[in-house]
Amino acid sequence: MKVWAAFLAVLMIGVSSFAFDTTATPQYELVRVGLPPKVGPGDFFPWGKEVPFPWSKIQGIYRGYEKTGETFYFFNVRVQNENQRILEIWQIDSKCRWTARGAGFEYNKVVRAVVANQAGKSFELTVQAFNAKDIYPSTKSGIVTVMSKNIVGMPRSREDFVLSYMAPISQCSRR
Repeated sequence: MKVWAAFLAVLMIGVSSFAFDTTATPQYELVRVGLPPKVGPGDFFPWGKEVPFPWSKIQGIYRGYEKTGETFYFFNVRVQNENQRILEIWQIDSKCRWTARGAGFEYNKVVRAVVANQAGKSFELTVQAFNAKDIYPSTKSGIVTVMSKNIVGMPRSREDFVLSYMAPISQCSRR
């Protein structure tokens, strides 16, 4: 019950209007990616080979390419206690205004979250990390962050895509 109370508290956090500079130099370099080569029949990602979730590096602004086009996500890590961290997730537009928001918890190397948009439609998200060489064989090192997204109650709406780090969260300053 405490977990759900914490989840709801994070979900209720208000988010002001934001703005960020997409030309900012990243704090660390993730693999800049296009569409990965297929690693299995009908799929691009080596599910089950996730690396430990990169809590110390995940915070920031990311870009993804969904079926609907380019999207941006703002990840903020909240520490509840030594053993529990929450990943606040906001889908934002290019001016850092939120279009959907929510939060998630890690279970078995994967963060599972629910976000809701301003119209009240809910989405289930998972965020996981892989060694770059497991997706891009010619890459020597690095981490690739992958998001899966589907409309709550519609698992067939699921799509999986790579997230590319763009900027630290300080580039989305509250106004």
